[in-house]
Amino acid sequence: MEDECRLKWCFYSSLIFLINVVIALYYNYYLYAASFMLLTITSLFYHSHYTAVTRNMDKMVIYLVVFYGGYLFYTKLKTHLGGGGKMGTFELMLSLIIIFTFLSTILFYYYGYRTKSLCFCEDSNKADFFHACMHCVASFGHVCITIL
Repeated sequence: MEDECRLKWCFYSSLIFLINVVIALYYNYYLYAASFMLLTITSLFYHSHYTAVTRNMDKMVIYLVVFYGGYLFYTKLKTHLGGGGKMGTFELMLSLIIIFTFLSTILFYYYGYRTKSLCFCEDSNKADFFHACMHCVASFGHVCITIL
């Protein structure tokens, strides 16, 4: 039963990254789309085969997405603010959402790790629920980066 819950929450929530693939393709961010496609694949694989190898593969792709997303966010902020440009309300709201979602994923994962809560709760069903929530929050943050 416990393995079924793990598969249910984390496996299926990994599919949300396909939304990022579609939106990145729509905005012509082909490298971002490819990164999210790879993340979808490694996440599905990891959440169906929990091993050190699949975890490390997934983590490498997570870092790729985080660093590339951070790079895009930085360059878009620079474009909106550079050269005397002015950031509108829409861009400001998206930027705040991006920062909030990033900090939320840090909370879910690293704070949870340090306190044995959230994604690292001793109750694996609760831990996997929070991990699935983290997938959704991270996906939304990256959608905001794409459309910024």
